[in-house]
Amino acid sequence: MADPGLVAAAATIDPAALTVAEVDALLEVAGVGGGRLPERMAPVHALVAALPRPVAERLLAGVLDLVYRPRRAALTE
Repeated sequence: MADPGLVAAAATIDPAALTVAEVDALLEVAGVGGGRLPERMAPVHALVAALPRPVAERLLAGVLDLVYRPRRAALTE
């Protein structure tokens, strides 16, 4: 089950106005951060399912960006 406070806060967000940095910060709060996915994705899925569709779509785009974004270490090797 998603944190009700987090869901309520995220529901007030205008997804069109979110920057990449803000999406990253929101994902960090949701447990997806530091350039890595969590061990279990169930809490993330529960959060996304509880959010209004436009916010959920923006955060899912952020998750995909996180997964496919080249890591800095890989770029310097």
